[in-house]
Amino acid sequence: MNSYTTAIQVLLAALCIILAFIWDPKDALAWYNTIMPQMKVTVGTSKALPYSMKECYEKAFELGPKDALAWYYLGSQCGGHPYSSRDCYVKALELEPKLANAWFNLGFEGGGTVGGLQHSSKDCYVQALELDPKFAIVWFSLGVVGGGTVGGLLYSKKDCYVQALESDPKFAPSWYNLGVQGGGRVVGLQYSAKECFVKALELDPKLANAWGNLGAMGGGTVGGLPYSSKDCYLKALDLDPKFAHAWCNLGSLGGGSVGGHPYSKKDCYDKALELDPMFAKAWGYLGAMGGGTVGGLPYSEKDCYEKALELDPNFANAWVNLGLQGGGTVGGHPYSSKDCHEKALQLAPK
Repeated sequence: MNSYTTAIQVLLAALCIILAFIWDPKDALAWYNTIMPQMKVTVGTSKALPYSMKECYEKAFELGPKDALAWYYLGSQCGGHPYSSRDCYVKALELEPKLANAWFNLGFEGGGTVGGLQHSSKDCYVQALELDPKFAIVWFSLGVVGGGTVGGLLYSKKDCYVQALESDPKFAPSWYNLGVQGGGRVVGLQYSAKECFVKALELDPKLANAWGNLGAMGGGTVGGLPYSSKDCYLKALDLDPKFAHAWCNLGSLGGGSVGGHPYSKKDCYDKALELDPMFAKAWGYLGAMGGGTVGGLPYSEKDCYEKALELDPNFANAWVNLGLQGGGTVGGHPYSSKDCHEKALQLAPK
């Protein structure tokens, strides 16, 4: 079917709906079927009145307040006074508890009370999947909240992302999240974490986090082009200049040019900490550069190691470096140079 044929069909459908209004302005179904973003219809007067998508759904449930789909679609339009989106999904489900989409959207809104029972986001996703086990985005969402039990079977986060991709192999966020889980088997094929990040980027090259993770895995080939680790961090930062981890990792590779501006190693660590002052690794790296200024305050090399250890007491290299500075105070306790080296040895892999 070509676009011309489709356009003609849409116009004919719109004409039929408008005629339905002219013949019977109290036809709730006609209002419900009016899915054009903006349509002018004549309702009992000689003057055409414009109705938005949302107003059509409002009219539908005014005329048929027990129409579950009208409530659902009103919710998808951010609700209507005095009903929030969540209220609308609850109303829809109390009228028709088998609306999988309404369960999903209610879960996305944080859950709610249906039929006197409280449902968390996870509960809602499970309900949606019990009704439609091929609902890819719901599997993805269930994975995000930690997985759950569907049809009597327990699914881990990783299992959920696999299920999502079995239903929709072109959903880039599922590939990315599966990569974060270390990869997995999809439609009979095994994918490593790196292969998952590449798949995600082939589908959506604007996923900054996927570029960052691909960089952390040594880079890779996307769209037939090779990208080094540094290339990946630069791509990530072009897409999201507030990506603290990418700044830190770019610094560890000597810095680079972002948005047309050159950044040294130290500049990169400063940027990472301006964005995330709780980033222990970046404090350690800034210390190794002799310290610097973060948030307008100067930090010596020793200060940086102490900050890193306050945030992550298991940061072995920071203990070594603090020891080389003669020791210091961490968590209100003084540590001599010897104490620091002993702490580092305790944390070293056996």
